[in-house]
Amino acid sequence: MVSVTLERFNVKKINYINEFKKTEENIELLSSVSTNVNYNKEQHKCVCTQALKITPSDDQGEFCVEIELVGLFSYEEGNKNDIHIEVANQLYPHLQKTIASVMTIIGIPDFVLPALNIKPEDVKS
Repeated sequence: MVSVTLERFNVKKINYINEFKKTEENIELLSSVSTNVNYNKEQHKCVCTQALKITPSDDQGEFCVEIELVGLFSYEEGNKNDIHIEVANQLYPHLQKTIASVMTIIGIPDFVLPALNIKPEDVKS
């Protein structure tokens, strides 16, 4: 297992648009998360950016929540794919807590972002 330490993270962006059409029906929301990691090999540091976008699954009106977190990590020597997966896994709980707070504030309590499951074959060089 690779040794990775989260030194700090920032919420870089929060965007929210809500122009839902009034309805009594439940609305299904879709979420997508992208993760990008940039490395400074000389200093054994990397920056992980996770971007989350939540939209409705159908045409219920305009609704969108976007959040972007940026984490600074230090790491020991190791496989780049393993480092990528580990930094993504360490930053993701902060993204989950941030979106849960934002969704509660906008009136959608109990929103849970599913667990992150990155496999080595998912990591692009």
